[in-house]
Amino acid sequence: MVKTERCRYLPLAVLHQGQVFRNHIIEITGDNITLFPFIQEIEATTFVSAVIAVVSAEKLPQITSNSGKYASLATSLDELCQLLAKEQLFPDSLTEKFALLAITSNSLQIIR
Repeated sequence: MVKTERCRYLPLAVLHQGQVFRNHIIEITGDNITLFPFIQEIEATTFVSAVIAVVSAEKLPQITSNSGKYASLATSLDELCQLLAKEQLFPDSLTEKFALLAITSNSLQIIR
C-alpha cells in the first residue's frame, strides 16, 4: 500500500478556479485538492499568513516573472482573482498539474 502525502493549510483566503474562498482550509492529498470551511482546528494544519492561489504549474515561469504585479494586488482579493482568471493562470481542469502560491503584499512564494 502506497502512503499518500496529505497537507492542510489555513490561509487568509484561497483563490481557486476563479473564486475567492475566505475562512477555508485547503487540503492536498496527492494530486487532489479539497476546500472546506474552517469550523474548528484540525491537527497538522499549517496557518499561512498569506493568500494561497491554486495556479497552473505549467505557467509558473510566467507568474514568477510578474510576481510584483500579483503581490501588489494581494490586499484586493477580488481584483487578484480576476487578474489570475483573465491571464488564464488557474489550472484548466482537475487533471492539470497545479502549484500553490502564497501571495502577500510584498512577496510571492511557491509552497507546493
